[in-house]
Amino acid sequence: MLSIVDCVGMCGLTEEELQVFAERRHVPLIVAAEFAAELLKTPDGTWQLRSCLLEALDVSVARGDHAREQHLRGLVGGFTRSHPVPPVA
Repeated sequence: MLSIVDCVGMCGLTEEELQVFAERRHVPLIVAAEFAAELLKTPDGTWQLRSCLLEALDVSVARGDHAREQHLRGLVGGFTRSHPVPPVA
């Protein structure tokens, strides 16, 4: 039987990236892990995940939550380095 730790480890996102994705989509972590694993299989899905992180960043900026903003900037940067997306044609 797989644990949540196993599923998070196999989904292709860091635990922090996955947590933000789950929060933004209002789904449990296990559902987010399965969804993220599928999204990462295509460039469009990777764009969707990146957009989700950027949405969370925008919310933190709008709220004036500077600590969360800096944290999310780091997550977006790490995600972009780990999952480069080809430019839109």
